[in-house]
Amino acid sequence: MTKADSTGDPLIEWNRLNKENHENTGAAKMFVAVLTRFPAELGNYAAWFTAGVGAVVVLLLSNVDKVAPYLGEVAFARAITAFAIAVGFGALTKLLATYVTAIIAMQEELSREIQVTLQAFDADATKIRDIAKQRNIDLNADFNLAGLMEKFQSQLGPISRRVAGWALIRTMRSNNPILHRFRMPISLAKVEAWCFVLSIAAAVFGVTSVAGTISGKAWVAAQQPAVTANARGHADPVESPKAPKR
Repeated sequence: MTKADSTGDPLIEWNRLNKENHENTGAAKMFVAVLTRFPAELGNYAAWFTAGVGAVVVLLLSNVDKVAPYLGEVAFARAITAFAIAVGFGALTKLLATYVTAIIAMQEELSREIQVTLQAFDADATKIRDIAKQRNIDLNADFNLAGLMEKFQSQLGPISRRVAGWALIRTMRSNNPILHRFRMPISLAKVEAWCFVLSIAAAVFGVTSVAGTISGKAWVAAQQPAVTANARGHADPVESPKAPKR
């Protein structure tokens, strides 16, 4: 058996493309599995977390006349600001999770539908090529991807048409079109994770701010009786009136 070499043999190129295509397809399936589960699960947890923090904010604001004097205006405003930031980042986390999940679901649906369309086209195109060959007709029966995108973009608005065309051009010009479509969902998933981390950090800061203020006041209140007793023990004795000298 002779060893294959890269001398332009079509079999060598076919073997290389076969490996590369299956590697890209496997990596794409891994991305789909990760991006389908991770953003959705993180978004669900962020929704519950945001609802809990929002309930705390509502509780503090509804009792502002009782809580603010006890915590102090600065501590109360700091806690409300931290909790509001936590709610904002939590809501953004849920929004990004929904967006990433929708993108992946849309891509998978489009991939399935286009695959079905191409299979049906290939079946008819094979028959057309055979008949054209029998009749000695030079006929181009290849699928026109540009025509497909033109019909798709014709139903979009001006802005959506430009965005879709820009995304298609970037995908086709990339070195790996199969994996290029996951670049934006992966970036959004990273932003989602960071938003959730910032939401937790803001909530923890708000809780520690309130807890620190309460513990500080409790410590001062606990030390107050000792200070009072100490002050009373060191108070100057009251002199009794002296009897007049005779």
